[in-house]
Amino acid sequence: MKSIALELLRRSPLMNGIDAPLIDQLVAAGREHQVKGRSTLIAAEELASRLFLVVAGEVHVVRLAADGQECLMQRVLPGELFCLASLVLERDCGSQLMCSGPTMLLSWGHDYFRRLLKENPALYTNLLRSMACQVEEERDLRVLSRCCRADLKVAAYLLHPLNRQGSELRTIDLKPIAATASELGMARETLTRCLQSLQRKQVIGYRQGLVSVASLERLEAFIEGADCCCRQPAAKAS
Repeated sequence: MKSIALELLRRSPLMNGIDAPLIDQLVAAGREHQVKGRSTLIAAEELASRLFLVVAGEVHVVRLAADGQECLMQRVLPGELFCLASLVLERDCGSQLMCSGPTMLLSWGHDYFRRLLKENPALYTNLLRSMACQVEEERDLRVLSRCCRADLKVAAYLLHPLNRQGSELRTIDLKPIAATASELGMARETLTRCLQSLQRKQVIGYRQGLVSVASLERLEAFIEGADCCCRQPAAKAS
């Protein structure tokens, strides 16, 4: 696992400008976590005290609503870190982790990582940039939630992980579908119909919660060519 983690960290924006020996040291100090199936992965208490890197699989950061329903907050892909806010704020983020299949993680205690940040200003700067990118992504998703066309909303939602991972990602796991629908602010049945519609238009492939994207350009063209009033400039006040 650690050889894969080393390669992922070397390509991570968090390690831009960081010397190779420090990256090697970081991987060697990491604690390995493995899970074979979909389950709660890490206790909330541990999320408040450790920083995590996804090495393989996909992690869903979820919170429980008052009615007990799981609300999907973030999808974390290989090479990405999560629980950055807990590292900086030194408190529980109130989330749980779920995985939809075999998953491997590497983690570091907050005290250890904070020492590295103090000793390496470039690493601290990269961390702030990573958090800023997460804030921008959440802002984009809020804007997306206002779109009145469900199929356009779903297509733009699919584009987010593709832009993050580029050519390395061609399959997007939307399970649990109910949580994804909740994140998009639509019924599960509406999400399924939109995915099936995009498949008929040959924009994506879809089967049992898994979306395959053969052409990023085709997905972008569908979004750019959509006739939606949400994409029109706001009318000037009289």
